[in-house]
Amino acid sequence: MKKKNWILEKLPISDRMRTEIYKEIGREEFIRWAGQPMGIYFIENNIKYILVGITLIIMGVYISLFIGYALLTWRDFSFLDISIILLVIFLLLMIPFCFFCGFWVLSFAIKNWKKREIVYLITNQRAIRIWRDIMYFSARSRLPSQLKDISLRERKDGSGDIVFGYDEWDDGYGYTFYTEWGFMKILNVREVEKMLRHLAQNGNDDTYN
Repeated sequence: MKKKNWILEKLPISDRMRTEIYKEIGREEFIRWAGQPMGIYFIENNIKYILVGITLIIMGVYISLFIGYALLTWRDFSFLDISIILLVIFLLLMIPFCFFCGFWVLSFAIKNWKKREIVYLITNQRAIRIWRDIMYFSARSRLPSQLKDISLRERKDGSGDIVFGYDEWDDGYGYTFYTEWGFMKILNVREVEKMLRHLAQNGNDDTYN
């Protein structure tokens, strides 16, 4: 049983993800830094938008029920009545509106869940990206000699991306696309870059086992 790492234990990840990370780390390997994409703070930083969405859903459902009740109890009901026509049109608009607001709120939760299933690590031997694809966990790493050509993209708030390289893929129609990969959308990106530069300069590929 490997000793728990306090840096890793602070991350808001599932127990299964944490177990997979400990499996990935070698015996002589220890974690110096661990982080995740900024999406894990998506819910916290956008709580006001989520509350607005939930409020709109409640209002939409209430209005829809009120209109439905009014139509059912309307005396001398007739589709030729302009008032009834307007209420029916409004009801037909409110139903997709409620679905739209529900999808909007749900998208926040989905994005947040997906980001929680990605973890970035810097150890004394390599840089690692571990993620979950539906049911399976995958890991990809870079040894010190492979970190010498990393590039930094910093935003005004100190967050940013550290690009390790590019993946090339063909869409099957003759077009080739390139996708960046690395430590994407992380906080304090410049500090993390310094750690990677230090590993690139002082690390040794032969120590990885």
